[in-house]
Amino acid sequence: MNVGTSVPAALVLLLACSLARADLARDAAKAAPKEGGELILETAIQVERDGGDRTLALESALQYTPEFFPRLSLLLEPVLREWSLPGDGAPTVMGLGDTEFSLNMLLLPARGIRPALLLGGKVKLPTAASPDLGTGESDFSALLVIGNEFDDLDLNLELEYVSVGLEDPPPAEEGGGAGGGAAEAEEAERWEILHDVWTYTLALDLSLGENLSLFLESFGNTRLSNLEGGSQALAAGFELDVDLWDRLNLFVQGGLDTNGLFAPKAGFELVW
Repeated sequence: MNVGTSVPAALVLLLACSLARADLARDAAKAAPKEGGELILETAIQVERDGGDRTLALESALQYTPEFFPRLSLLLEPVLREWSLPGDGAPTVMGLGDTEFSLNMLLLPARGIRPALLLGGKVKLPTAASPDLGTGESDFSALLVIGNEFDDLDLNLELEYVSVGLEDPPPAEEGGGAGGGAAEAEEAERWEILHDVWTYTLALDLSLGENLSLFLESFGNTRLSNLEGGSQALAAGFELDVDLWDRLNLFVQGGLDTNGLFAPKAGFELVW
């Protein structure tokens, strides 16, 4: 990948930030029991603003928890439509985004002060319509979540290892002439090679009633690529829910992190 296009590394970075994930993904990554036999469909529009760059995405998520084994949950997250609007005047790129499939299992429920343990796996399918909207390779990840609930307060620590689809530099051309070696070395330095990544997220969710909650997160990741190092940041946000009927819920979410990422989001959930 050329250094002029940093989308793949940015997508890996967003794995460590719950601001960029669907609300169902936030819930699925909590070490807490789910309602057995429940099927939830979520659709939302999210806007991300990172410096001068903006991304608009129409996201969907489908979560199922089997009634015969409520400790297991399956989550499918396709990005139905994505618009990438670079701040440097480059053309807008739009199309289908990548799709993620997760399988999480609650190994040990919480009991008193003893935290719960959740183990999960995730695969990202390269369904993006353009290389500017995805890595073009399948990514695999495994996660461990340790968490507990204290009345209106949820505390979860998520550790995740992401094995990304690596992209090799372009092969050197033969017969490059006297200056060919220097030119090839310069091109190799400009080519971005992604690394496997360790991420962590320490999340605190505080419920202020039936419809309003606040969250505070500390997250970080190891080195992303040969051109981009690791990072750490803090994020804070809110979520407002409105129950229209027993099976329909509207929500609005907003959050800001110390890297300057602003990500408002609005959508609905249907429950069967």
